Amino acid sequence: MAQVFPKTQKQLKSNKKAPVPDTLFVAGPVAVKAALQARPQEAVGLQVARTRTYNNLLVEIINLAQNLNINVEKVDNFVLDSLCHHHQGVIARFLQPPPLSWPDFLDNLPPQGPALILALDHIEDPRNLGALWRSAAAFGASGLIVPQDRAAQTTAAVLKAAAGGAEAVPMVKAVNLTRAIEELKDLGFWSVAAEGGLGCDVNTFEYPPRTVLILGSEGRGLSRLIRERADFFISIPIVKGTVESLNVSVAGAILMQAYFRQVS
Repeated sequence: MAQVFPKTQKQLKSNKKAPVPDTLFVAGPVAVKAALQARPQEAVGLQVARTRTYNNLLVEIINLAQNLNINVEKVDNFVLDSLCHHHQGVIARFLQPPPLSWPDFLDNLPPQGPALILALDHIEDPRNLGALWRSAAAFGASGLIVPQDRAAQTTAAVLKAAAGGAEAVPMVKAVNLTRAIEELKDLGFWSVAAEGGLGCDVNTFEYPPRTVLILGSEGRGLSRLIRERADFFISIPIVKGTVESLNVSVAGAILMQAYFRQVS
């Protein structure tokens, strides 16, 4: 029998008689559909806005949930708002999967041949993390690495912005990002760091087949240790005298597309 979807996180935490495993909210039609298809066994419940006129995608999601014997609950919009902004009328709850370990992440990488890994040096904006995750999936990245500390967490907002990318590209949290990149070098990867105004123009740069593409944080850019250990620097030319730089998620998409164009 399907479990009832709690209306708020507060209600979930207040159930002391029957502790509930850690759960993860996924919001937005595209992200919810991808998660239901990829991890149906972990789905706990689905909430849809009561007053919303359901489009074809939402009808498909509701039918999918019902076919999987997942409880579907129609709720007022403020209930969804309390869980995630910009939910587009649907939120699903999943059991929180155990974090991917670093050895398992390495074991799942292609042992040889072309492979792209995206490493994010303290990206703290959830929307940027989600958008980069989506682009990583679009351009065939094999994995995503983020630091354990001072980085955006995997929230409903991140998963919505990822729009299914989280189901396609595994993410691992590294205790030490610099050490993680060094270990990848031992597996034949080269580190390519994006830095505005430094290094090669992306339009002429030749990516190594096995590349770790490193993007710095929104405000501070690349940390000193990461910069010191980069094998190559790469940048995107922009019109001078307009803006200082591109948003990190936009820059990341451009750089990953360039790798995809060359190596795929």
